[in-house]
Amino acid sequence: MTDEISTEAPAMNATEQTSPAAPTKSDATEPASVVGPSSKPVVSPKTTPERQQSRGGGASRTGKVAVEEIAAGISTAGRQMSPKLRELLMGTVVLRVLDRSRAFLFDPKGEGFPMQESSGPAAKTIKGDCVIDLTEMSLQRMWNGELNPQIAMLSDKVTISGKSELAVYFFNLISPK
Repeated sequence: MTDEISTEAPAMNATEQTSPAAPTKSDATEPASVVGPSSKPVVSPKTTPERQQSRGGGASRTGKVAVEEIAAGISTAGRQMSPKLRELLMGTVVLRVLDRSRAFLFDPKGEGFPMQESSGPAAKTIKGDCVIDLTEMSLQRMWNGELNPQIAMLSDKVTISGKSELAVYFFNLISPK
C-alpha cells in the first residue's frame, strides 16, 4: 500500500474564490509601507531631517513637543529668517498659550530675535504690537504641520489682537514649509 501525496491545491467553492480574505487584527494595526516609483520609501518634506534642523534647531516636528521647545524653535527660525520677512515683521509679537498660562514675547527688531518668557498672571498682561492667543494643542499642531495657521484663525482656534498682518508674517516662523 503506497500513500500518494498530492501536489495540487485543494478545490475551493465559488464563495471562497471570489471573496477576499478579511483583514486580521494584525493587518489593521501594522502601518502600510508607501513606496515610490523607484521602490524607495516616500518621505514627506515636512519630516526630513534637513528641514527639522533648519526650522527649529533640530527640534522634533512630530509628536508632542514642549511649548518651551517650540518657542525656542521659533526664536531660532527668527534668527534665520529672510531679509524680506524681516522687513515685513516690524513689531513685537506675543504668543500666549492660554491653557498653560505662558506667554512669549518675540522682538524681530532686537539683536538676534530675542524672546522673553512670562508665566502665571504676568502672562495675561504682557503687551505687544500683535498678540496671538491659542491653546497648547493648536500650537503643537501648527508646529507639526497638521494645522494651517490661517485656517486656525478662521476657525477661531487662534485669536489675534493688535496688528493682524504681523501674525500672518509670524506664522511663517511656526509652520513648516
